[in-house]
Amino acid sequence: MRALQQQNVRLRETLVRLRDLSAHDKHAMQKMHKDLEQYKSEIAELSRTKEKLSARVEELEAQVADLREQVDAALGAEEMVEQLAEKKMALEDQVKDQISRFF
Repeated sequence: MRALQQQNVRLRETLVRLRDLSAHDKHAMQKMHKDLEQYKSEIAELSRTKEKLSARVEELEAQVADLREQVDAALGAEEMVEQLAEKKMALEDQVKDQISRFF
């Protein structure tokens, strides 16, 4: 009979340990589930942010391309202005020569 009582005590202790382990595991699972939901939320937010930033990058790249075209056009116009200025100076010199020949 005493052996049965000792076995009963050991079984109760084992049940208490199992109950405690089960409660601990349940708590850990709940925390992991909560963390998982938080990570999912963060991933969704980061995905939205990435999409916004990708769209902004595309806009900025288009602006850069447009500005490059404007710079190229401005450089072409600057070259044309320089050429026209040189032609004007040459024509002024010719006019001066013509005037000096007449007088």
